[in-house]
Amino acid sequence: MTLNQLLQEQSNEILSDAQAAIARECLEAGFDLSEVQTAFNVLDRQSG
Repeated sequence: MTLNQLLQEQSNEILSDAQAAIARECLEAGFDLSEVQTAFNVLDRQSG
């Protein structure tokens, strides 16, 4: 595994952890799951 691959993998793990925390906070605040999913889908399309 190259250094670049290792860094990308670590970045993906950090991003995944952050997304999970944000989703959990939104759900606890009363947002509907479909609203949270839509928001993540929009962000994913913009970054992709």
